[in-house]
Amino acid sequence: MTASIIPSIHLTNVYNLLIDTYGEMHNDPDYDPLGGLVGTILSQHTSDINSGRAYRKLVDTFPTWEEVRDAPTELVADAIRSGGWLTSKLRASRTSSTPSPTSKTRRKAAKPWANISPTNSKI
Repeated sequence: MTASIIPSIHLTNVYNLLIDTYGEMHNDPDYDPLGGLVGTILSQHTSDINSGRAYRKLVDTFPTWEEVRDAPTELVADAIRSGGWLTSKLRASRTSSTPSPTSKTRRKAAKPWANISPTNSKI
């Protein structure tokens, strides 16, 4: 058994100080791993404000990920332009050899992810 380097009382004090300063942290997962991936990609090399604006415009313009997948590149580029994505950069990312997570061939492999809920999650 290893001894703790930081006494637990110290960690409790730090935790309480963070709660007093910033309030309780709320984590409301949306269970949309593809949306999380898209948001992460959009956040590269830009500010949170711009990537958030681009993500909101994308999901407002295309209500489903299948619609994003099937949309012309120029329309998707217009939706995420505020995130700093150029049409040429988007076109290159859409023609990669990565299988589409929304395709029928990938849907079976992704099925366990779709069944995650607070009541059946082991985490």
